[in-house]
Amino acid sequence: MPDWIAYDLRRTYLTTAESLDLPPYTLKALANHRQPKDDVTGGYLSLSVERLRKPAQQIEGALLKHSKRKPGGGVGCVSGR
Repeated sequence: MPDWIAYDLRRTYLTTAESLDLPPYTLKALANHRQPKDDVTGGYLSLSVERLRKPAQQIEGALLKHSKRKPGGGVGCVSGR
């Protein structure tokens, strides 16, 4: 990935999340985005780590499926080593 930057990975993560039809507030929480001050509804939400675990795992599964890797393989893992 020589020409990739961190924002490319972030963009890929969020695009994948959106393709799974995850709620917008979940996307914002996973991206650690602040809610706009005029968003009254968002101000009432408190999304815990446990609440975000399942959506994060869904995104992981979709990315792994697309990359044809298996869960738990680790970054740069080579089979048979």
